[in-house]
Amino acid sequence: MKRKFIVQNESIRDRALAAVRELPLGMEVAIKPHKSSRSLQQNNLYWKWLDIIRMHIADSTGKIFSAEELAEWFKAKFLPARIVEIDGEAIPCRRTTTKLNTAEMAAYLDAIDRYCIDSLGLYLPQPGQEAA
Repeated sequence: MKRKFIVQNESIRDRALAAVRELPLGMEVAIKPHKSSRSLQQNNLYWKWLDIIRMHIADSTGKIFSAEELAEWFKAKFLPARIVEIDGEAIPCRRTTTKLNTAEMAAYLDAIDRYCIDSLGLYLPQPGQEAA
């Protein structure tokens, strides 16, 4: 049995405390700060940007890439990999954007935006703006 409470108000705190009181002895309770995963708005913006970038590259160079290929390229460029060694073999493991919290996703999107301006001469639409 696993239960999770994000304590945002007194009512939720009361329910969490009641759940702890009802636990049988021997159970583990862990408390940690809540970190929001990337938001749906950030995710939608990310995939919108990837499509715009894909079309810009196709128009300016004739090279065709999928949004998924661009996503992998940007992750390799801007999300640091950690080295995992198993049985003597070390390989780089990259984080997936689905595991980024909102602040990490914002930094990642900022890096992509800066890259597009500096390297591609492409100004991406910002949240609330329509693509040109």
